[in-house]
Amino acid sequence: MTTFKRTSKTNQDDKFKRGLIFYLCAFIFIVIAAILVLTVSPSRTKHQEPSITPPNTISGLDSESKPIDNSSLEIPVLMYHYIRQVTDPNDSLGKNLSVTPETFDKQLAWLKDHGYEAITFDKALDIFANKEAISNKPVIITFDDGYKDAYTAAMPSLLKHNLTGIFYVISAFIMRDQHVSFDDISMMIENKMTIGCHTLDHVDLTAVNPDRLQSELVDCKESLANVYSIPVSDFSYPSGKYNDEVENAVKAAGFKTATTTHSGVWKQSDDPYQIPRIRMSESTNLSNILK
Repeated sequence: MTTFKRTSKTNQDDKFKRGLIFYLCAFIFIVIAAILVLTVSPSRTKHQEPSITPPNTISGLDSESKPIDNSSLEIPVLMYHYIRQVTDPNDSLGKNLSVTPETFDKQLAWLKDHGYEAITFDKALDIFANKEAISNKPVIITFDDGYKDAYTAAMPSLLKHNLTGIFYVISAFIMRDQHVSFDDISMMIENKMTIGCHTLDHVDLTAVNPDRLQSELVDCKESLANVYSIPVSDFSYPSGKYNDEVENAVKAAGFKTATTTHSGVWKQSDDPYQIPRIRMSESTNLSNILK
């Protein structure tokens, strides 16, 4: 009996020791695990933290971005009439108003090669109002009178170089010989060209009475707008002739811009109803005019 009791006590001591060791190991394991969690968890949390778009972000510019300032910008507005070969050597006026298709294509290629982007007058007004930033150098390409070659020669070359143009149409001359047709204009609009107004009959607006003045402006604008369901907001003075009365009538008719034949580059400070242009000819060297 004495031997049995001694063995039982020994077994109890061994169980106690094994239990103590087990709990000690468990405690050490928990401590180590806690240390690892505290060490690793913050870096994981930081690494997995999703990016958050800052508030008050507009068009990619946050509240700390600098405001757009295009006050020093100048936009060249190019003026074309005919894009054609002149066959009559005695037609000096026609020759002065004409650029051959080959030269026109080279001029457009020069613009593209030198980083120019053809824009509309609407976009130019937004740029000058500091509503829009610019990435490329802007240029506006205009064509007066709505000649047939605007459709057959000018537009194909513009599309080839991924450029656009503004075409001032004399509305009463549509379908006349050497002028665009209604279908031509439809195709131009479909190809993202802009149609502007060059009056109803291409008269000297400074020499007509107030009623005729209003008719030349409003009838041209409304006829184009109604036939094609487009806004017509750009105007060009026939032969570049205008005065204060004409300019005021153009504004009253709802046009946003008006181009002249004055030579120069359009600046933010210029009157949008007296926009100067660069007359293009067969001999024009853009590298001597634009930078």
